[in-house]
Amino acid sequence: MKLRFFNIDVLYFLFIFLISVSPVNAALIPRSISELTRSADTIVTGTVVNMESEWDVERKTIFTYVTIETGQVLKNAPPKKRKKGEQITLRLEGGTVGDTTISTSEMPEFSLYEEVFLFLSVDTGLNPPSSEGDGLGDFTVRGWEMGKFTVINEEIEITDFKNDIRGKMTLGEFVKDINMILSGSDATPSFMNPQNLK
Repeated sequence: MKLRFFNIDVLYFLFIFLISVSPVNAALIPRSISELTRSADTIVTGTVVNMESEWDVERKTIFTYVTIETGQVLKNAPPKKRKKGEQITLRLEGGTVGDTTISTSEMPEFSLYEEVFLFLSVDTGLNPPSSEGDGLGDFTVRGWEMGKFTVINEEIEITDFKNDIRGKMTLGEFVKDINMILSGSDATPSFMNPQNLK
């Protein structure tokens, strides 16, 4: 009899463990900018040029497709290499269709013509496709809201969720930091020093 209870306890523990490391919960774990840089498939700057929302095939959720015209491409996702001026599509959970709005609190928000710096993952299509085409964007935002920064007048407002760092710096300096991380350098990025942030 005790052995049976032990097995149930073990199964319960495994169930809780598997839930805690699921892709949905994994996105909510605070990530540092260095972690996002290393784990992202693609890193780009760009401008939001279009946004459209639609229901999935089963009409259970709404996806928003955000079209970005790329500026700088700091890291590329194989097999297709991205280049400046190319348009890519992001797929985000949530949006508004007609009178229905579905929101996901950790999803990044975008606005038309917004300048952005993005850490991206290839869209693997884990969710049901939309009614048109395969329902996939090119990418999703890595770490949800953690992987999107706004750029205004060549200045970027950064947030490192894991290290609780917030502030502004020039886009050029931030790009240097990201390239330094990508190169494998052991040097400390300038954004880690609060004195370098506004």
